[in-house]
Amino acid sequence: MDVNRVCSEFWKSKPLMQTVQSSLVVDRSKLNIKSEISNDPTGVDTVLSGLLKKANCEELHALNNLLKTNNLTPNQGLMTRLLNEEIDKRGR
Repeated sequence: MDVNRVCSEFWKSKPLMQTVQSSLVVDRSKLNIKSEISNDPTGVDTVLSGLLKKANCEELHALNNLLKTNNLTPNQGLMTRLLNEEIDKRGR
């Protein structure tokens, strides 16, 4: 429980948000995710490495098995390399 009411005081200070509709439509062309990834490969390495460091050994091995059996993305080589590096750092 939040005995000091820190969280509730924080949210009380924020303006009320409008109710979100149950179906949210996103126009992916406006997000430019693909172009950002291809323009900044170093940033992708940093983000993926950070995510992999947060995973436990079991999660890393499960992801590794998934990547071996499925063609998920064109950047699968990058993901596999970073994943293997993180597993190796932890001593398999």
